[in-house]
Amino acid sequence: MDVRKRLSSCYHITLNFLRMFSNRRHPALLMPKNLQLTHANRVLLHSAKVPLDAAGRSGLTDSLRQTRPEVAAHKTFLPACLLSFLSVPYLFVAAAGQPRHAEFELYPADTNMGRTNLQLDDTRSARPIIMKRAGRIFQVLIDKRTGRELFRVDIGVPEASYWVYGLVREADFNGDGIPDFSWHGGDDTSELNLLALSSSRGYRKVDIDATLEREWRRRYPSDSRGDNLLDDPVFSNVKLVRTARKLWLHGVVHFSDASNVDQIRNYERQLRASEDNFVFVK
Repeated sequence: MDVRKRLSSCYHITLNFLRMFSNRRHPALLMPKNLQLTHANRVLLHSAKVPLDAAGRSGLTDSLRQTRPEVAAHKTFLPACLLSFLSVPYLFVAAAGQPRHAEFELYPADTNMGRTNLQLDDTRSARPIIMKRAGRIFQVLIDKRTGRELFRVDIGVPEASYWVYGLVREADFNGDGIPDFSWHGGDDTSELNLLALSSSRGYRKVDIDATLEREWRRRYPSDSRGDNLLDDPVFSNVKLVRTARKLWLHGVVHFSDASNVDQIRNYERQLRASEDNFVFVK
């Protein structure tokens, strides 16, 4: 249930309880008829449509004061205490509805990424199937409970597809109560690492390496790139960090600067990309 709905439910339960308590135990807390009339007079008092001179305004103000009921302190103390006590659950409901800080290793050291039969692996909520369409091969992840498609990944063509591909980890990464997934595909020349996040519009796929590389270029624009690199950059220690406000993708980039062939230097950079800078793919 949504946090607002839970708070509203608790609020109305508390109000109904206090009304019942006031009606049965404290009749003095009920609004008398003359106070209802006084409220109408108060509207007239502040309305520009009823001009009053100083004497008339003073008389009406005295009337308001005389008709206001005096409630004994001991008759309001207990309801106030009850209201304070019953307000405590609001704090717990609000806290429970907020996603807590959490960290998730997307590709743990003991992961199944190195196995050639990774494409056969399922998780607690998803199972994979292979689908061919328009000359392309897709791995489609199916919800075990409903049989509906969660998301799919293009793994290539019959003549050239990833050797290893499939789900690596399932967890509730974004804190919405719906499972999310990390996915890996690769061969001897390329690889693809994806983060599949649930949303109101279905699963959205984040290209992990592209996200971290863009963050690397943004934060370290003077680092070597392109032909000045000995090889493609490598990303490691990838994890997703969830805070109360947003998601963060953490990782380390390793690269070798070959701009000076006589002195090749190896570097690594710590990276952190916010979800506002995630690179989403179809």
